[in-house]
Amino acid sequence: MRARFARFMMRPLLFSAFLLLAASPLGASILEVKTVNRHAGTVSLHASGASMHAFLRTVELRTGRTIVADFVDFRFRADIEGGTIIETLEVLADALGLELIERGRTLVVRDAGDAGVRLDVVDASAKSIVESLARQCSIRNVMMDEEITVKGTFVFDDVPCSIAFRTVFGSLGLSGRLEPSSVLVVERAR
Repeated sequence: MRARFARFMMRPLLFSAFLLLAASPLGASILEVKTVNRHAGTVSLHASGASMHAFLRTVELRTGRTIVADFVDFRFRADIEGGTIIETLEVLADALGLELIERGRTLVVRDAGDAGVRLDVVDASAKSIVESLARQCSIRNVMMDEEITVKGTFVFDDVPCSIAFRTVFGSLGLSGRLEPSSVLVVERAR
């Protein structure tokens, strides 16, 4: 597989356009994904100012695999020819400071420094669950109304922080927002 990549700069190669993203204020956004061999799952990729989340959605649609993007979106440029989809994602993840984790048919793409959460609780209070997640995700302070008395059962093994919080909040009917100075405010969802 031949690959050239950069987060913001790269000499572009021209391929047949498969998907053209709308122009951004920073200039034209181009994402071209050309399937070379559908049975072998090889791809050629040309991206110039393309959204990484849009690229992952395109791969998800083309492969039928679930891809969870757990990082702040950014634009990138890359030229990759003839690799498998997994090889292409591994090259991009490595070059862009991301981590690719395969869990069955699900692929998780997250910031390489994002530690996974481990949690195994049965009928635990929302307060203890959220405080455990906060500790593991380096959130220093949790503000939670004492009237929140819901309980939950969760088993997480190396789950990215944002996914763990979304799952807990959604399951327990809560919402949360991270304030400046690492303060997590948790309240009932409206």
